[in-house]
Amino acid sequence: MAKGAKGAFVLGILSLACFHLLTGVPAILVGYKARHRVRASGGQLAGDNLALAGMIMGAIGILLTLTDGWTPWSLVNVFRDPIKVEYKDDRPRKERNAPESQPSERR
Repeated sequence: MAKGAKGAFVLGILSLACFHLLTGVPAILVGYKARHRVRASGGQLAGDNLALAGMIMGAIGILLTLTDGWTPWSLVNVFRDPIKVEYKDDRPRKERNAPESQPSERR
């Protein structure tokens, strides 16, 4: 197993789970070095696919950070806090609190 292949994989998993940018960049760098070692060994070392998987997961973790900062833990917040919707009403306070009148029918 090439040095760094397992490390790239673990860093890639962490970048998806919670640390995104903090572990995504090292996952790509460590994975790149591990793949270079595998190719330079002429087939003597294994771990090319493991390093590649770590690099891909690290890249996805970085993209998640750049798009909206989504994490699996953010789903917990969705279910814990109710959705709060605020409506803007420009009418004066008296009109807002007054009961709605029914439109009269014209014949």
